[in-house]
Amino acid sequence: MSVTEELIVEEDAGCSELHALIHRFDREGLERIGYTEEWSVKDMLAHLGSWCAEAVRALEQIRMGTHVRTAVDVEAKNVEFHATWKDEDVDTVRAEFFSARNRMLEEWGRLAEPNRLAQGWFRESGPKHYAEHLPRLREWADEVAPR
Repeated sequence: MSVTEELIVEEDAGCSELHALIHRFDREGLERIGYTEEWSVKDMLAHLGSWCAEAVRALEQIRMGTHVRTAVDVEAKNVEFHATWKDEDVDTVRAEFFSARNRMLEEWGRLAEPNRLAQGWFRESGPKHYAEHLPRLREWADEVAPR
């Protein structure tokens, strides 16, 4: 299996688990602060979607040959994303996450041979990022939305 295929399999597995866990929560549970001290599940989903959207931008630029490597202030971006999405409703956040994810997969698929930079953006914004958030989401789901 190629690296491209392996990353798609990892991304799909992570997103599938994320999706299943999110479906355990009712609307109130999705908006309840406690996933972290300041975030709800909705906030976490907005965060993931925002990074998928950033990956779309980077992957498209890589494909078009216009990408310029610049330092990314991850914490500043996280604050910006939270401020942007905190007042949006759950349905909008969920739709935006899946839209950004689908666009990320589309851009990934358009790359003939993803270079290391493209692989890094895809991995960090998709499968690796989901894996960072899934353990806490599992715990929070067991606390708030037991089966």
